[in-house]
Amino acid sequence: MSKDKEKQLLAFLKGMGTKDKECQALIAYLEKDLKPIKVRSAKNKGLRLQHRVCELLSQASGIPYVQGSDDSLIQSRPGGQHGVDIMLMGEAHAVFPLSIECKNAETLSLLPAIEQAKANVKDNDDWLVVYCNSKLKEPLVFLEFATFLKHYFGRKHADK
Repeated sequence: MSKDKEKQLLAFLKGMGTKDKECQALIAYLEKDLKPIKVRSAKNKGLRLQHRVCELLSQASGIPYVQGSDDSLIQSRPGGQHGVDIMLMGEAHAVFPLSIECKNAETLSLLPAIEQAKANVKDNDDWLVVYCNSKLKEPLVFLEFATFLKHYFGRKHADK
């Protein structure tokens, strides 16, 4: 249900003036759902996705990831800093030469996320947007189709 529909339903339920427990519980749920997320909570939510992406990259590549370690070849950029969200060094970058932007939000503004990823891309890397929300079990990725072909099949197939 869209936020606008939730607002309409909330207004309708409040207008009924009912004291029914189920109705009051629904009103409380809608009010909580419509309340904007605090900045600190939003940043923490984003950092949780970044750490999860680091862990998934570590599992896939076999390169250790230790959260908070400056020695790890896979690192999550601290909140509030400019640049890619996932920092890959040395062997990790050789295995996965992508500049990664993470978005953990209920709705995704895809084009601005892609523009941000492109703005932070490192030399000779490709950009990648990782997206997740509370309804998805696993994160999704967005990248250009030619980039997908290049990384999946190898450079020789992507150039055809």
